[in-house]
Amino acid sequence: MAGDIYGTKTFITSQNALSTSSESVGGVNPSRIRMRVKNLDAAITVYYGHVTGVTSSTGSPILAGQSEDIDSIAEIFMISASGTPTVALTEFIGPR
Repeated sequence: MAGDIYGTKTFITSQNALSTSSESVGGVNPSRIRMRVKNLDAAITVYYGHVTGVTSSTGSPILAGQSEDIDSIAEIFMISASGTPTVALTEFIGPR
C-alpha cells in the first residue's frame, strides 16, 4: 500500500478510575478526531456526555467490557453507575 494512511495523526492513551461523581476525561480539543473509551470493568456500566453534571439518566451508556467512539471536539464527562470502574481512553489527534 502506497503512502502513510495515518499522516501526522497522533494517539494519546490513558486510563481513568471513575466514581459516582461526574468528572472530565477529555477537555475541549479542536484537533481531536475522536476519543475511544473502553470500559475495562467486568460488571459496571459507565455513562458519558458533554455536560458537567452527566448522570446515569442523562448520559449515554457504555456497558461493562464494551467500547464507544466519541466523535467530538467538546469536553467529555463521565460517571459510573456504582463503584470505581476503570476506563481506557485513546484520543486520536490530527488533521481531518
